[in-house]
Parts: sequence; structure tokens; C-alpha cells
Amino acid sequence: MHNGYPDDQLHLAAHLYYLDGIGQEGVAQFLGVSQATVSPMLALARERGIVRISVAAYEPRDRVVEEKLCKQFGLSAAAVIRTPKGATVGEARRLVGHFGAPFILELIPPGTTVALAGGRTMRELVESIPTDKTRRLTVVQAMGSVDYTVGPADAFELGRQLAYRTGGHFFALNTPAYVPDKRARDLLLAHEQIRGLWKEIRQAKAALIGIGTLENSVFVE
Repeated sequence: MHNGYPDDQLHLAAHLYYLDGIGQEGVAQFLGVSQATVSPMLALARERGIVRISVAAYEPRDRVVEEKLCKQFGLSAAAVIRTPKGATVGEARRLVGHFGAPFILELIPPGTTVALAGGRTMRELVESIPTDKTRRLTVVQAMGSVDYTVGPADAFELGRQLAYRTGGHFFALNTPAYVPDKRARDLLLAHEQIRGLWKEIRQAKAALIGIGTLENSVFVE
């Protein structure tokens, strides 16, 4: 058995498997390892005492950094998700979505109107939100389509999913994300359907939007 896994990685694997009920295939995706590696990792976690009768508590959030952010920018709340050393961008996205979803749901009461953009991190977040038809969120697409085909990370698809999971309604923005010039933009904004959607966006009490660099972005692929 390979003994080179750090305790932090074994701790995360144990938390995902034993407490969150994620199968070994899912744990492997979070950690960026093969599925066959997960079972030995869980066994090693037991040997090191990380897993006993109960799983030692895993803190997925960096509370120190959260406190600093709130103090620096006057925020009422912030969530900073920890990632194991050496985690890839894809693995980090999965962790942010998985551990960020409960935090987001605490901030969004049932019946809220939510503006939603697209992106890979938003996809991980939406897919981590459990189905609860009593929430009845009104989801408004806040970003146009990147391409003429609808991909799994597009705002249209994510908005539809979030509305379905929460038993709510979805308002689609049937425009491209980019247009060639100001005249084309003005014509779109003047359209009756777009004006109606804009009214819904203005009523939004929450916005779920990913912020990052253009590197490895769906916008430049």
C-alpha cells in the first residue's frame, strides 16, 4: 500500500465518503485520482486514526481568511473553501461547488429571485444543490449564450436545472453573450422580450456569478 498520501488528503477522502455519502468514483473525481486508489486511501485513513468509529471532523472552510475578508471589505459573510495542496483547477471547482452549496443556500431564502450566470464553477455549484421543491426559487438567466449550442456550463442550462431542483420558475435570456457592436446591443435591449426579462433581473435579491481569469475559460475556447 502506498503510504505517501498526506493526512489532509486522506481526511478529505474520508469526509466525502463516510459523511457525505459520495461513492468511491465521486471521491476519485474530487481528488483527481483513479477509483482504484480510493479504497487503499480509506484503509490508510483508518490505519492513521483519521477514521475511527466516527470520522474526525473535517473543516472545509478557511475561517481565518473568511474573517479577514469580511473585515477588509465590510462583508456580512464569506466562504473560503480549502483545497488540498496540488489540487487541479477542476478539482478545486468541485470542492467549491460541493462545500459552497450549503453556504449559498443559507443566504437565499425560499421564494427568492436569483440572477444566474454560467461557467464551470457555477455548474459544480448548481449540481451540488440538493433537490428541494419547496424552495421555489425564481431563476433569471443573467448571461447570454456563449455558442449556438447549449453546453452543460451555459447559463441557460444551469438556470433550468436550478429552477427544476428548487421547484421554481426559470426566465431565459435568448441572446448571445457577445454582439459585434453597440447598435446590435441596443437593438437587443429594445426588444420587448428582453425588456421583460430585465425587469425580472432588477427584482433579483441574489446573484450567482463566477469571477476569474480568461485562462482556461469557456469564453476563449
